[in-house]
Amino acid sequence: MEPYCFAPLALTAPTIEAFLEACRLQRTLAAEHLRLGYFEPWLRDAGRPDLAGLAAEVRQEVSDPADGLTQFLEAAAPAAPFDPRGWPSASLAFDFVRPSYELLSRRFEAVENRGRAILTFASSVTVAAPAFALAVLGRTAPPFSSPLFALAVVAFAGVIVCAVLLAQMGKLQFIDPQVLYDSYLDCSETEFRLVMLSFAGQHFLSNSRVVFRVNRVVNFMSALLLIEVVALSAWVLRGQGAVVPSWI
Repeated sequence: MEPYCFAPLALTAPTIEAFLEACRLQRTLAAEHLRLGYFEPWLRDAGRPDLAGLAAEVRQEVSDPADGLTQFLEAAAPAAPFDPRGWPSASLAFDFVRPSYELLSRRFEAVENRGRAILTFASSVTVAAPAFALAVLGRTAPPFSSPLFALAVVAFAGVIVCAVLLAQMGKLQFIDPQVLYDSYLDCSETEFRLVMLSFAGQHFLSNSRVVFRVNRVVNFMSALLLIEVVALSAWVLRGQGAVVPSWI
């Protein structure tokens, strides 16, 4: 029999006892799995058609998933008293919860600020270069139909598109206080620490992926900015009659 997987987490339960304990610790996710009917086929395969029937009955009769999970757990097996001695390092591990959020928040903010700075600088260069050429060179200013100027405009457009994408690439995840209020206020201190550690681990993985994607887009923006600056510089220099390498 395959262990039950609490997707999207990497949390599995090989036995009925482990499954019920995981449901108690991951109530929000377990309630969603119950609502979607994921419990029933696994419980039947695990040799517990009675629990599968109970899950189906609760899912159909109870509209609120959190209340349904509570009823399911109460009927499935009374919760054994939580023994904090089984988790001697919980308090030490809990110290990593807040720093894990702060670390990725700072990284995300730094990358976002770099993207805004690139967009601002690119906008300034796009406006300043033609104005400078017209003001200083006058009639000898290079034509706007030049391939170099067109390349610079395309690069600037790419910077704008990347800036728009940054706002669509996901936000950082944090613990929802409403979830804590609804599901975890009755936990003991050690049990609560374990739940927060689980949330922090999930969010750290998700937030790391968001920061990586955003950083990749900002790096691409940097490359487009470099192309724009080089193209505009070559465009202005050609208008002044300077010798520009043939590959530009």
